[in-house]
Amino acid sequence: MIKDMKHLFILLISVALLSFLSCQAAETEKTPPLEIKASLEWKIEFANNQGVDFFTLKLSQKDGSDGQMTISRWPVPGGVEQIASSIKLMADSFIETAKGNPNLKLKENKVKIEKLKGAEVEGEAAIFELKLEIFQTIFMFNDGAQTWNGQFTGSKEGWEKAKKLLEQITKTPVASKTEGK
Repeated sequence: MIKDMKHLFILLISVALLSFLSCQAAETEKTPPLEIKASLEWKIEFANNQGVDFFTLKLSQKDGSDGQMTISRWPVPGGVEQIASSIKLMADSFIETAKGNPNLKLKENKVKIEKLKGAEVEGEAAIFELKLEIFQTIFMFNDGAQTWNGQFTGSKEGWEKAKKLLEQITKTPVASKTEGK
């Protein structure tokens, strides 16, 4: 039954994403919809490909912390109330995938869930520790109007910095104005 639910969830996400992409293909937003205030140790790239907003953030290794994070719009409608169940489903799926993948060795077959809470964002993160002291994190947050999802891969120190950065995210003034229309 869990396997059927997982396949159904993947199918629903795929259909929603395809619908979203086809509706948004004509609109290309040039201004990033999120304002990410990051220190100089982060390199931030933003792309909008056929209406899909996508951020890539890379953390330098100057102090031993490292990592890479991606953030994109969640294509399924819904609010913060759906984040916990979505994170749980993705976390359970990740654990099952890791069990069958010899290249993906978890320290323990369990997940740690952390809350994300900032001035404008609220969400959750599922954190997995791999045997090589690498942290793999899946997260979702809502900015009051839109849900975002992403992942982080890197050191424990890198995740702590990434979490602080996530909690400081706000909507850009341009994005805030267009929502009210």
